[in-house]
Amino acid sequence: MTLRPFAIYILGAGFSKPAGLPLATELWREVYRRAAPLTGSMAQFREDLEDFIEFKAECDGVQLSPDQVNYEEFLGYLDIEYHLTLRGSYTWSEDGNEAQVVAKTLIGQVIAERMPSKKAIPQLYLNFVRKLQPGDKILTFNYDVLHWNTR
Repeated sequence: MTLRPFAIYILGAGFSKPAGLPLATELWREVYRRAAPLTGSMAQFREDLEDFIEFKAECDGVQLSPDQVNYEEFLGYLDIEYHLTLRGSYTWSEDGNEAQVVAKTLIGQVIAERMPSKKAIPQLYLNFVRKLQPGDKILTFNYDVLHWNTR
């Protein structure tokens, strides 16, 4: 039995940029812009962000404005708060605390809005897919779900 060699493609940040999807820093700015005016329980996003900025100042000695925040660090901070139940038994929902739900919702919203239609997928991606062979593997660290079918 002869095994056919296969290729492994590792795709990371930037692969989806030509499709019009934002890079992480652009995504964060858009999520923050949309979250800033929220009211009611969704305003907890701003409070948690302020707490994170204060945490970074006290622990790391860095002064950050909201648009300078590394959103992956912020989301990690929220995950730790939620999973360690640092707010006590109050966890708001099974999907996370308010700020987590706001962030997840807004990230999904931005990606859905920017996702190209099937007819608008840039040629770059179609060319890439046409070169794939059966058994090839793709490992991606991207957050989007750009799908294609070459048939």
